[in-house]
Amino acid sequence: MKSGRLVVKHNSTWQSGLLRLVLVALVALFVAGSYYVGQYRAGYNKLDSQEVQSKLEQSNAALQSDKSSLRDKIALLEQSAQVDKQAYLQVKDDLRQIQQENLELREEVSFYRGIVAPREGSTGIQVESFHIEKLNDGKMHHFKFVLTQVMKGKKTTNGDVTFDVVGVKDGKPIRYSMKYISTDKISKFDFKFRYFQKFEGDLLLPNDFSPRKIKVEVHPYRRKTIESEFDWPSVNKTPDTNAKQKG
Repeated sequence: MKSGRLVVKHNSTWQSGLLRLVLVALVALFVAGSYYVGQYRAGYNKLDSQEVQSKLEQSNAALQSDKSSLRDKIALLEQSAQVDKQAYLQVKDDLRQIQQENLELREEVSFYRGIVAPREGSTGIQVESFHIEKLNDGKMHHFKFVLTQVMKGKKTTNGDVTFDVVGVKDGKPIRYSMKYISTDKISKFDFKFRYFQKFEGDLLLPNDFSPRKIKVEVHPYRRKTIESEFDWPSVNKTPDTNAKQKG
């Protein structure tokens, strides 16, 4: 009779189940831990992003403010420059006017000096000056001249005065009377003065006519005719007239 060995087998099923539970719990804890760690880090990243965005918005607002300020300064500078330009043009125009008035005053002084202290040897009625100035229209000119009386015991004198313009047209010499070329079609100027008298008006020269001289005739009442001749002046310049008195 064989004696049998008694084999005792321990049942480890509960141990395996327990091990599984432990593993599941560890996995669950790991997953949960990873989730919360991610959420924690994400929260910090979100805070960092909001802070950066806030700083960018502040910087943008500051730049917009600087831009607006620079625009205002540019507008102010442009306005100031425009005002300075207008002031410069005004001063320039005033200076030109003053210079013109100064020239006219000097001419007046020279004229009155000629009356007070006449040229040596000059007596009787004189054509003191004859000025021609070209106007904007090419053939239109403005003229002015003065008659003076130089003599002792001056008395009022009267009479009339006329002038002609002598020049060249179509290669031939020609002479136009005051009546023909004056815009007012005046045939003569009457005068009556004791010291001096001024005359002026406008001339419209014919086309293709080149003026050379001006010949003036003064007809005093009951006295001899006085003739004076002047060279045609350069345009827009005070003429240097050399009168030739005849009488």
